[in-house]
Order: sequence, then structure tokens, then C-alpha cells
Amino acid sequence: MLIYFGWQREQIREGHWNALTHNDINPIHEIYFIPNVWGPVSGHFDQLCEVKKS
Repeated sequence: MLIYFGWQREQIREGHWNALTHNDINPIHEIYFIPNVWGPVSGHFDQLCEVKKS
């Protein structure tokens, strides 16, 4: 599965630190969710996901 942040595709493809697959999910961030603040399960970013069967 390839996951890119929509507008940062070139950076994410090379392992950019802000990739969805790079960051660990901190449970504290999700328990104390603050609106308009990024969270791993929030949909604030346009995401492109490509799945290929191997």
C-alpha cells in the first residue's frame, strides 16, 4: 500500500518525516483531541492511496 499526502507526493515517496506511514500514533493526541489540530485519524489532508495486489 502506498500512501501519500496529496500535495507532498514527491517528498513522501522518498521517506519524508511527515508521511502518514512514518509517524507513530500517540494515543494521548487522540484521547484529548482538539478541533483544528492534526491527528492521525483526522481527515484534514487530501490523501491519495494506491493499493496493488502482488
